[in-house]
Amino acid sequence: MIQKSKIKLIALILLILIFINLNVDCLQLNEVKVMSAKKGIIYGRIMIPDPTSVENKERKNLIPLVNAKVTVNDSENIDHTVFTDENGFYQFTEVAPGINYIITAIGKFNEKEFIYKDVAEEVIAGEIYYAGTADFQSMATASLIENLRKKGLFEILEARIGPYCLP
Repeated sequence: MIQKSKIKLIALILLILIFINLNVDCLQLNEVKVMSAKKGIIYGRIMIPDPTSVENKERKNLIPLVNAKVTVNDSENIDHTVFTDENGFYQFTEVAPGINYIITAIGKFNEKEFIYKDVAEEVIAGEIYYAGTADFQSMATASLIENLRKKGLFEILEARIGPYCLP
C-alpha cells in the first residue's frame, strides 16, 4: 500500500511540474506575442534582369538576387539587416511602425554589383507589409524620398500637409 501511495504522490508531483512548465511556456509565448504586436513585418523580393538572356532586348526575364544584403532603418532609428534567400526573398521582423521606409539591397551576380531600393509605404504594428519586387518605379520613389530627406524637404512637406505615403 505504501508503494502505491508513493507512486501516486510522485505521479502527482510530476503532473504539477509539467503543468507549471506548460504555464510558464504559455506566459512566455503570450509575452512574445504582445511584444510582436507592437512591431510589424516587412517582406519582399529582389530580382534582377537575367544577364544570360541577351537575345531578349527588353530583358523581361528576371532571376533572384541571391544572398543580397538588405537593410532598412525604422522610426526608432534601428538598423535591420537580412539577406535574400535562394529565391530572392527577404523578411524583416520586429520593425517599428512608420511610413516611407527605404529598403536597400546590395548583391552580386557574376561579379557585377547590383543596388536596388524599394519603399515600405506604411508599416503597421502587428501587421505584415509586402513590399513586392523592387523595380524601376520603386527605385525612383525611394531615391526621391532619400533626396528630399537629405535636403530636409520631406519633413517640411509632412509638417505642412501631414504624414502621407508616396505612391
